[in-house]
Amino acid sequence: MSSTTSLLLSRRFLPLFLIQTSSSFADNEFKSAFTMFATYRLPLTGAQAGMLGAAAAAMVVVPFMLYSANAARMADSIERKVLLRGLKYFELVTALVAVAALLIGNLTSGLIALFAFGAQAAVSSPVKYALLPQYLGKNELVAGNGLFEGGTFIATLAGGILGNLAAEPHWGAQAAGAILIASVLVGVVASHFLEPAPCPHPGARISWVPLNGARRVIRQAAALPAIHLPILGISWYWVVGAILLSQFPAWTKQSLDADNMVVTLFLTVFSVGILIGAVLCGKLLKGETSGRLAGPSALVMAVALLDLWLANPPAHPLADSLIGIVGFVSTANGWRVLADLAVISICGGVFVVPLYAVVQQRSPADQRAGMVAANNIWNSTFMTIAAGLCALMLALGVSVPGLFAVLAVGTLVTAGLSFRYLRQTDS
Repeated sequence: MSSTTSLLLSRRFLPLFLIQTSSSFADNEFKSAFTMFATYRLPLTGAQAGMLGAAAAAMVVVPFMLYSANAARMADSIERKVLLRGLKYFELVTALVAVAALLIGNLTSGLIALFAFGAQAAVSSPVKYALLPQYLGKNELVAGNGLFEGGTFIATLAGGILGNLAAEPHWGAQAAGAILIASVLVGVVASHFLEPAPCPHPGARISWVPLNGARRVIRQAAALPAIHLPILGISWYWVVGAILLSQFPAWTKQSLDADNMVVTLFLTVFSVGILIGAVLCGKLLKGETSGRLAGPSALVMAVALLDLWLANPPAHPLADSLIGIVGFVSTANGWRVLADLAVISICGGVFVVPLYAVVQQRSPADQRAGMVAANNIWNSTFMTIAAGLCALMLALGVSVPGLFAVLAVGTLVTAGLSFRYLRQTDS
């Protein structure tokens, strides 16, 4: 049995892995089903569908900005196994609300449910990422993060696929809701098998006011360039991923004249690419915790994003009938788009996984949850601003492919900054 497989199946890692992946599956299954129902079953224009995708993405990430700092204090003051188990039961209640939103077909209720899923994820994230270095050895951290991130994106893929299939008439909201509840129950059961995880400051005072403590954890992270710079790199990665994933449905329908199964194909390529990148970075770094791959991988991502923009056909009226997967892959441009998505996602995995390991390993043990919270706050701030700008540009008439060009420029800047600064954090 390989060391990676042994780690995956170990009692100190597997329950946490199942908790992470089941949550990612559930969140994305509901978000995808909700977005696909709205895009393909409601009379929305391309701009409206794109704005709905941006709004759905914002509902998931805004809670990270509001609650991450307080969540870090909770992770440091409450026994982490008990805290994570309680959060899984909260997620189960949220799933019941989400199922009701699907059954009644109400957009407002769906957005509220997405916000609740985001709140649960925001509070649990510092706990899970603080537990990784608590459960794993130093030489296991990159491999553990690779499994964590790779598994997360495979779960995202599976959730996205099943959510997309829910847009098919023969599936329906009932099937989507049943799958959602089942996936959340997996995490609830796994939470009962976590190993004990003492917290560094038991009984410390917890504030329930949103944003309280955010300035403190951001200031602590900013004082440590070896942590702060990787956090900013991770944040840009999530901007790229969030915009691409949120715009896949509208882009596929309006620009490529393709159906929801082609959206599923894009999600498959993107998620498998992330998994390949997550595994590849571990082999390239040979267990070393380093940010030196950030610059080259971001540069290749920028080139692929630029080509993705160039690969789109000129603006045209929506076709009378949408092509499926067979029709899409029968064209040279279809393969070009798939190749671009594969390169973006593989390089994304190589870019981000080592940066997570850098943040975890180099954070002081008694501030680790706070550094994870600072990362989440920066991630959510970047994504919230990006979602707002994305919606504004779409409202002003910018096409979805035009957003890809903006991402290409931003990623090119990120590559330059990574070459200049992230190597310095290794010294």
